[in-house]
Amino acid sequence: MTLLRTRGCLALILLSFIFHADPFVRPALAETENTAEAIIEKRKCRRCHTILGEGGAVGPDLSVVGTRRDAEFIKKKLLHPKSLQPQSPMPPFRGTESELETLVAYLSSLK
Repeated sequence: MTLLRTRGCLALILLSFIFHADPFVRPALAETENTAEAIIEKRKCRRCHTILGEGGAVGPDLSVVGTRRDAEFIKKKLLHPKSLQPQSPMPPFRGTESELETLVAYLSSLK
């Protein structure tokens, strides 16, 4: 009887974790989003790009870029925009490696 109760408790704990894991993940995602927004402001990405309904129309809308491009492509595009599109008016990203990784993670998540 005790073994059955223990298994039942473990099963409930496991189910609880699975269905409520989101609160453990959400703060990290929110932090990345806030940091990415600060980088977008600092680097003035919205002068040309629309992101989630705000920004310019010179460059492509990035609101759902994660559905069209993977992180590797996004990173290459940020670092060397003319290597993928020679006529691109976009300047190369000039931030820190940490800013780049945060921005790539954020843009990749936009779906």
